[in-house]
Amino acid sequence: MKKHTMRFISLIIIGIALSSCNDFLTENSQDLSYITGYDDLDEILLGDVYLSPGTSTASNDISDTYMPYIHFMSDEVTQLIDVSKNINTPPRTTTRLFGYYTWQRDVTLGLDGSEVYDDGQDWKNIYKSIVSANVVLSGLSELSPKDDEELLQAKRIKGEALFCRAADLFLLVNLYADAYEPVNADQKPGVPVKLTDYAEIGSFTRASVKEVYQQIVSDLSEATVALKDNEEKSIYRINYAGACLFFSRVYLYMQDYNNAISWAQKAIAEAPQMVDLNTFSSPLFSKNNESIMFTMGGNIIAENIYEYLLYGELYLQVGQFVVANDLYNSFSDSDLRKSNFFHINEEAPNVVLYDKQTYELIAQSSEISDCFTLRTAEAWLNLAEAYACSGDNLSAQNAMNTLLKNRVENSAFQPILLDNAELVHFIREERKKELCMEGHRWFDLRRYQVNEAYPETKTLYSVSSVIADYELVRFDYYRLDPGDPAWTLPIPKYEMDYNDSEGNNRDDRIPYNTINY
Repeated sequence: MKKHTMRFISLIIIGIALSSCNDFLTENSQDLSYITGYDDLDEILLGDVYLSPGTSTASNDISDTYMPYIHFMSDEVTQLIDVSKNINTPPRTTTRLFGYYTWQRDVTLGLDGSEVYDDGQDWKNIYKSIVSANVVLSGLSELSPKDDEELLQAKRIKGEALFCRAADLFLLVNLYADAYEPVNADQKPGVPVKLTDYAEIGSFTRASVKEVYQQIVSDLSEATVALKDNEEKSIYRINYAGACLFFSRVYLYMQDYNNAISWAQKAIAEAPQMVDLNTFSSPLFSKNNESIMFTMGGNIIAENIYEYLLYGELYLQVGQFVVANDLYNSFSDSDLRKSNFFHINEEAPNVVLYDKQTYELIAQSSEISDCFTLRTAEAWLNLAEAYACSGDNLSAQNAMNTLLKNRVENSAFQPILLDNAELVHFIREERKKELCMEGHRWFDLRRYQVNEAYPETKTLYSVSSVIADYELVRFDYYRLDPGDPAWTLPIPKYEMDYNDSEGNNRDDRIPYNTINY
């Protein structure tokens, strides 16, 4: 196997610079003498291993969350092109994420060509989480449980740390490497697999995509064993059911359908609750929803989708992106998700307004993440897709019907009777609808392209408005074709400054159409 070597100098900085939780790392990162008990390790888990939830519900800021670009690169949203509206809202997100939603070679560039976004933000933060998880695992090896209670606590901490490291590697390899393809995963460069808790000076090797997934599977195998006997603490701490669900997702991406089925079944057995929208009255995407198993990371999409808000006697227009019409129109009128996720305001009748992650017009970024959440509905979707791709059409139909009975008006529900390619496509469409704006769609579109049983491709389109002095200048239109290198993010620029091998190269991209005003 060809090795892909890069000098990942940032890991040196990360290994030294972790400073929260009472400055738990010093320049000698191998010194674990600060750990006096399991509570210290728990503090590190909460402060530096779990991805933080963000800081603000109304800042419209992309710097305090993870993967803020993940929604804008796919087909779930598009930029508002209503001339009467989009010149009045602050263009911060449209400017800073321009390189992402138009799939540029240099994703750091803003609308005016200046460098406005740090493309290493997620790379650094997620590797920081990995190093912190490694610190916790090293700390565990230095402690001996005094009684059964501490033994159970040690197992829980180990399970949480291993789960988080697996989740971190999963995000990194799906952002910065090609989608998992069984026939060549051992030849595709993935990301570095960092398993030590100390700073390492020198070259770091990009493990193959297969090797990264092997580490993810190894971590999750241990994590599920360690978490099995522990009770759930909250939706902000991973539990056994959530780990099982994530394991099924990993195997689904690997096209290992037998294991995807097995782990989805375990998740459902542990957490069978799935809200029925025929009777559920609370916001679906809130901590009060018992079908949410786990969540971590920030929430940015709800703050950046156009909303027409009434404050006193004034209407305030917020956000320069809107729900894509193709997404909204994919819901039938009898599909209760349509009215739970979206609405039409008579003051803005041509714009679909977004409700899934808002409550009383306030984004719920402090409660539920839009980039990493595990909930029961996904388990049924994973189960259905794995059954369908492995040829068990009846079991796939039954899994989908279980989900749809809780999503469609009782009077309108009819069991699906599709099979083979039609069934797989139907399940993928339901996945698009059910999990919209939750960070799945970009990853799903990537993996569908390399699916061995039922490959599926789609060309993406985006529009970018150019505004100067509150006057619309033009609309530029872009496209992303199947197989384009831009389906994979470039390695961050600061890493490439120290790179002695090939990175993820993209092509220059110009508009395929422009409309001037």
